[in-house]
Amino acid sequence: METQNNTLAKKTILVLLILLLGSFLAYYAYTSTVFSKYHKVMREEYLYFTPDPLSEQLTVAFSLYENGDVPYVDLGEITPFSWERVYVFSPYTSLTTLDDTFGLSWRKSCFTDIENLETYALLVFTERSKVIHCLEYPTNTYRLYSLSQYSSGIFKQNALLILDDNYKVLLLEN
Repeated sequence: METQNNTLAKKTILVLLILLLGSFLAYYAYTSTVFSKYHKVMREEYLYFTPDPLSEQLTVAFSLYENGDVPYVDLGEITPFSWERVYVFSPYTSLTTLDDTFGLSWRKSCFTDIENLETYALLVFTERSKVIHCLEYPTNTYRLYSLSQYSSGIFKQNALLILDDNYKVLLLEN
């Protein structure tokens, strides 16, 4: 009788442990999914709904140029951070291309969906060969992607921009 009680007690404990473990795994899976979705939503809200002030500053600078108020757009003057070189990438640029240009470390400093964006150019600012700022800039008015031909980037002192008649952004020739 004692052996049957011990066996029954062991089976009961085993069943309870299995139920407890199952409950824990179900709870963990649920909270991981909820946290993952929450994190994704928070990340998307931050990335897509928090405008980069540089985007507005660049648009204002191009407007001033169009109105004849300034002879060119000096990218070095309107950026609120220190940088040495800017790279411009066209819409649909692959992340592999960015990896080839900057190594993998750029992914810690910059989030971009440029490989899926049809109407944006990506500006990547570097200092001492490290990515310090990225800007996805809409190309529906000012066609910055024309600067992507400078695959070695554009030095800050040379980042003087003008527009042609089709709103294609060009470097001012010194």
